[in-house]
Amino acid sequence: MRETAVIIGRMTTPNDGNTNPNGAGGSSPYGGFEPYPDNPAGSHPENAGSSAWPGSEQSSYGQNGYGQNGYDQQSFDQFDVNAAAGAAGATALRYHGQQLVDGTYGDGTTPHPINDPANNGFTHTKGTGKLRVMEALSWAFKTTSGNWQTWLLFGLLAAVFMAASAFEPTGLLSLLSIFIYPLVWSAGLQQTLSRKFSLGQVKAPTYGKTLGMSVVVGLIVFALILVVALIAGIGIFSSLDPSTLPDDLAVIEEDPMAIGPLVSRLAGLIGVIMLVALLLAPFFAMQTFYAADNAGSFGEAMKAGFAAGKRNYLPLLGMSLLNGLLIGFGSLLAFVGLIVTAPVVILAMAHAYRQISGGPVPAESATQTY
Repeated sequence: MRETAVIIGRMTTPNDGNTNPNGAGGSSPYGGFEPYPDNPAGSHPENAGSSAWPGSEQSSYGQNGYGQNGYDQQSFDQFDVNAAAGAAGATALRYHGQQLVDGTYGDGTTPHPINDPANNGFTHTKGTGKLRVMEALSWAFKTTSGNWQTWLLFGLLAAVFMAASAFEPTGLLSLLSIFIYPLVWSAGLQQTLSRKFSLGQVKAPTYGKTLGMSVVVGLIVFALILVVALIAGIGIFSSLDPSTLPDDLAVIEEDPMAIGPLVSRLAGLIGVIMLVALLLAPFFAMQTFYAADNAGSFGEAMKAGFAAGKRNYLPLLGMSLLNGLLIGFGSLLAFVGLIVTAPVVILAMAHAYRQISGGPVPAESATQTY
């Protein structure tokens, strides 16, 4: 009876205040999540404090960033950095594919349960739910240069692939890229877990879910842009009088400006489409990362991605612009610049996801050895 009482006492012990009284099913105050253990630090002094999660009771976005998410209950005991694997020098790469978010956020200094600078080469704090664009880009540039053996090779492969796609008329290479992206996103997420990482270690435990998410998100965005293009096209071309356009190619060759009204309207339509795509980007930027990180079911990842976009709309919009500039710049000089800019974009997005999701955000530790 005494052992039973102890077990029941453990099960009913509340966390440090980060509760959701309207949690899933009404039986758990954590919206379907079990809280992190009160002392994930073990013997690691850098994880210690008055509470294992200082400030967690002040979630940046309310009591639960996911709302009524209904995620399955889970224990984070597996993230014991003092376990045998950690003692043997194993890095946090072993946690890739496990759920590393719980729907709550840190305060910028709160250590994540996987925090183990000695083995990981990074310190890991719990994401605040807010995106700091320059922090993500700065980390991405430093990591690309620090682990250049891995990421410049990745960039070279990306540059060759994109250059080949540009000159391949059937579009088969572009279609093939859809099946490669789940590995790309996973590689970025894995690098955020450990400073020591190589392309030979890439794995995608949720490949099918990530692939499906990429396809669904792509179809949704395509459908939205198509509707906008049809509406805008009707408005733009309704004022064009077809009788004013030449019907003889010889006339066009002699006077290219004869089709000026048509060209200007086409340019306007393309501009509208690009603007709409940019404005939609923040709402669809994070779904594939939630899926690749195994942060819940397919539906939960989709919902969390929309919520993240709404919550961080302007920062994600700015990041989309900067990423577009980096890729555009990298495409110059026969795509040679992509050798550097492609890895930076992937790593910046992975770091941004860690910040936004409340996952383990990597930062430089005192010991920096590759």
